[in-house]
Amino acid sequence: MFLEYGGRLTISQLNWLPHLSHLPCLPVCRCVLLRTEVEEGHVLTGSRAKCSLIASNSISYSLVSLKSMADLREPIELRFEPDTELADRDPQPFSVDLIRASKVVTTVTHARYGKFDGKTACLLVFRSDFVPDYKVRFKFVEIALKIVRAEDSSIIAYRPYTWHGMAAELPIKQSSGIGGRFGGSAGEEEAGLDTGVETNDKQWTEIKKAQILSVLEDSTVTWLLSENDVKREGVPNPFTAALIIETDGDFSIRVIYHANLSESADPSSQKPAYARLTRPLDLGQRSVGTGRGPSVADMEEMEKDSFDLNTLAPADWNL
Repeated sequence: MFLEYGGRLTISQLNWLPHLSHLPCLPVCRCVLLRTEVEEGHVLTGSRAKCSLIASNSISYSLVSLKSMADLREPIELRFEPDTELADRDPQPFSVDLIRASKVVTTVTHARYGKFDGKTACLLVFRSDFVPDYKVRFKFVEIALKIVRAEDSSIIAYRPYTWHGMAAELPIKQSSGIGGRFGGSAGEEEAGLDTGVETNDKQWTEIKKAQILSVLEDSTVTWLLSENDVKREGVPNPFTAALIIETDGDFSIRVIYHANLSESADPSSQKPAYARLTRPLDLGQRSVGTGRGPSVADMEEMEKDSFDLNTLAPADWNL
């Protein structure tokens, strides 16, 4: 859902548009209007509108086109939706409202261009904050980041690869039993003796850990986040990833989240859901400009050992 603009607005109502508020009240003027999508946190830039400033201190305009790119300058808030195809297979009742009340906020904390082995490369660091409804938790999350709209771009390094939390023991009892019946019959009467012995001869202990696994395939890197089934504290959160992307030109990324949410302490209770960026996130040099986030040393020699992606994507969850 987008804010739709139309009609006439006074100049005083344009204070939230700093790039327009300084314009003088000219009889006729044409300019470019930046529009933002505020529902679900998507931020779009570059919407072009024809604007006419009129001497009566009001402005009227009509939308011409919308640039279909998300904006890396602001956090992007996404609400989860139920995965209907999988949800139909789950016999346990689960409120759709609980799924839609859960969200993920994606923030680009670093975006800077530099060099890797003498070639142009982009450093990208993003953070995902998972915010469940108070009645549920995230049992499992799959994060897929894919490079799109690029011919000569590839992921040459990323972190984290893997991570394992603290071990917790889950007792598993295996029972074996022996039973029988001895007896006979005489006429219409039957006599018998039931005997039975049940023994617990094996005690198993399964080690459970919260963990992160990852897979890099072609232009997509996928992280798999799992909770500890014993502690039931949810997936590692927030999740931060750092990537070096070699590129000869402009490129964009898409991020898709698939999750299993649990409403109870039962490890088998879960409902599938998904959330995704509805528009690619532009990471071309023009969009990144001089960079986002704090400066990073050795940006012109990112292949060096001193350039450590682990410092940008710390894995320090207490799970």
